[in-house]
Amino acid sequence: MNNTKKPGLMKTLFSLSIALFFLSMASLAQQSTLPSAEIYTCDGFPIQSETIIQKNQATVVVFWKTYDESCIKHISAMIDSREEVTQSDSLDLIIICVDCIGRTDHIKPFVMGQGWDAKVYIDKNGDLKRKMGVIETPLTLMYDSGQELVCQYTGYCAGTDELICDKLRKCLAEN
Repeated sequence: MNNTKKPGLMKTLFSLSIALFFLSMASLAQQSTLPSAEIYTCDGFPIQSETIIQKNQATVVVFWKTYDESCIKHISAMIDSREEVTQSDSLDLIIICVDCIGRTDHIKPFVMGQGWDAKVYIDKNGDLKRKMGVIETPLTLMYDSGQELVCQYTGYCAGTDELICDKLRKCLAEN
């Protein structure tokens, strides 16, 4: 067996992965507002995605998956950070589940079991996920009161609560 082909293939796959990552980030960076796509409430009612962000309201949107432990920890940290930063309703938290193809009846009990205080939507068909170029989760987007994207980051690492609080404070201070 010739082992010289494997490193070349690995380099090619790695290079392709990096290129796709930057391409998706570029398309997301160009998207300064939430695009239009049909998503669903936890009760199964369709809604247009561009209507979920209220005008004159700073908003955090998190794309997540129910089976991803880092997504669950990240959302819990976001909720704790939001409560730490503001005791008022000046910051909206919206979480959009992107792993639900087919049945979605487990999402509402899951969220209720977590005790999350957030608006929850389901991207059943993946339309919003595709339009936003979401590849990795959790993906966090912060919108100002003018519905413009002011901050975005992917992933969750334990101990980033201070970073989350700082970002939320800065976003609220600018509004």
